Amino acid sequence: MDYSNKYVELAKQLQENNESVESIIRQLKQAGASQAVTTKAFIFGLGYELTEADRLIVSSEVWADNYDAVMMVREMFFETLADGADQVEELEDGTVRIRVDLTKRNFGEDIQLRKIEPGQSEDEE
Repeated sequence: MDYSNKYVELAKQLQENNESVESIIRQLKQAGASQAVTTKAFIFGLGYELTEADRLIVSSEVWADNYDAVMMVREMFFETLADGADQVEELEDGTVRIRVDLTKRNFGEDIQLRKIEPGQSEDEE
């Protein structure tokens, strides 16, 4: 996967040329960007929030042939995550909050976790 800024710069250039969202997505795909890299370009190049960028790209005509597969993988991922979660909560807006306490998990000796309290910076011990 290419994480260079070339797709971010391309997205900016296309937006400056007043290309439509669908056209920007199409041209990014033609240039070799995956859905994930296109999402990155929309976030870092065009200033979109993650959820809006994702919605536009996944539901675009350009990526329509991937829609069912993307939704299936996401559903499987979230079901798997929810199965091992400490708390699953559906919010009023329809989103689902899944809380996993990583301090309860055994990752082996190579990974060390520490709890950061609300308001505490990551640098504080």
